[in-house]
Amino acid sequence: GSSSATTTTYTGTSSNGFGGDVVVTITVNDETKEITDVETTGTDETVSAGGETVETLDANFLAAQSAEFDGVSGATITSDAYKEAVADALAQMNGGKVEEDGSSTVEEESSKAE
Repeated sequence: GSSSATTTTYTGTSSNGFGGDVVVTITVNDETKEITDVETTGTDETVSAGGETVETLDANFLAAQSAEFDGVSGATITSDAYKEAVADALAQMNGGKVEEDGSSTVEEESSKAE
């Protein structure tokens, strides 16, 4: 059974939210590297602009399993901050690198045109 699978949590933070910090904690299956849960806390996002938005972003991120997922129309600030927090958490999971958008790379990678 998969009940013996171990998981690790990683927490990413963005200070660019509409109402302050957006903190995203992801739970990752250590064997499959599947993101099994996401919890967003510390948001002072207003309900109309971002409160309900966070639930949608959680669902979009879980479905995508990467930093490449749709934001929420009309909540650009919250969406962007959420993506920054996700990139931060994924960078920790990947030892400092996020392949998808490169925003959290620790060492510069040379891009070669192929």
